[in-house]
Amino acid sequence: MACFLLGIQNPAQLASHPLKGALFESFVVAEMLKARFNAGQTDNLFYFRDNIGNEIDLICDHGIHIAPVEIKSGQTVSRDFFKGLKYFSKLTETAMKPCLVYGGDSTFKQQGIRVTSWRDLTRVGL
Repeated sequence: MACFLLGIQNPAQLASHPLKGALFESFVVAEMLKARFNAGQTDNLFYFRDNIGNEIDLICDHGIHIAPVEIKSGQTVSRDFFKGLKYFSKLTETAMKPCLVYGGDSTFKQQGIRVTSWRDLTRVGL
């Protein structure tokens, strides 16, 4: 729907659109929210941003523990993708299972963080 309203008519236009990252992030959050509701869970999804611009795209609150998720539309993983997750882990001892969801096709671990393809969102387990 958002692509239609923005006048994006095909995948090639989306690939070079300046809002590609924001659209991808919205898609991932919506899919994770749907998965939680379908599993009978509450939403309990938040985001984090401090006064100097550090942010985490999605935080899932489990009561005692929280699970931070960074969302990047890039198809290859860069070291910079982990910056927010590493910063956030220094702020809290309650963080568990940090996860990076990206636009690529493989799911693996890197720098001790689970890197999940957008195609495997159902396996994120938040």
